[in-house]
Amino acid sequence: MMTTLARATRFATRSSFACVLLLCTASCGSGTSGSPIAPTAAPAAVTISNFEIALTGAGSSRSYRTSFTMTETGGRTAASVNLIRFGLAANISANADPTSPIRIAPGASVSSGVITINDTTSAAGTVTAVTLTVGWSDESGRPGSVSSAANVSQPPPEPVARTFTLAGVIGDASTLRALRSAAVTARDSTNQSRTVTTDGNGYYSIAPLREGAVSLTITASGYQSTTRSVTLSSDTSYEVLLLPSAAPPPPPPPTNRTRIGAICNDGWLSDATGQGACSSHNGVRCWRYSDGTCTNP
Repeated sequence: MMTTLARATRFATRSSFACVLLLCTASCGSGTSGSPIAPTAAPAAVTISNFEIALTGAGSSRSYRTSFTMTETGGRTAASVNLIRFGLAANISANADPTSPIRIAPGASVSSGVITINDTTSAAGTVTAVTLTVGWSDESGRPGSVSSAANVSQPPPEPVARTFTLAGVIGDASTLRALRSAAVTARDSTNQSRTVTTDGNGYYSIAPLREGAVSLTITASGYQSTTRSVTLSSDTSYEVLLLPSAAPPPPPPPTNRTRIGAICNDGWLSDATGQGACSSHNGVRCWRYSDGTCTNP
């Protein structure tokens, strides 16, 4: 027994780690003098993947939409996520801590869903990269944290609106003569309208007009107004011929005529103008008037 202890002591002078292992082996043996010690579970470990963030609103109030996946990779104990922070710029962060811890089972993954970050701080400006920090504790209460970074996806630039010129000649449809001082109004796809008048040659030119459908209305004294639809995809020439206004209806016949007699049913011409006319000639066929007409009674 004394020899064994001496050897253990000498062995320990060469390697303290080997001595610890030797003592652990002795204390954990199958003897009846001690109780078994339960192994300690490995701490939880969380990784971040699929971290994406995009700018969705610019100006004085910037908005970002982000999502990511959290995975417990230790495989021995669950992790309870209690902290989610986004670093937008120096000393500026956004707090997205869950209202209650998010439990991630050993080896499992949990998606964050879509998180919206509204940034109204003038100091940050529009950031190009964001840092994400996730904090958790395992089932033994041991804390941990992990960070990840992602570049901010910028929205595509707004397409540049193209504008064009609409020009042409307004004329008389019957004579093909150019019409001077005709009013030409164009309303483009933005609902903005512009009005010009034709020159001595009947020419008009309107610009700028937004690309797309344009409503063109032409009016001129003595002519019927008209509205046309024109689609602009480049500078466009468009001519319009106006129809003359319709002639006014003829005046009604005069009403100051005088009854001068009657034509009887047997053909007799009577000079009587009252009820007794044609009494002996089978009645009145029509009444004669001073304008040469004969009207049925």
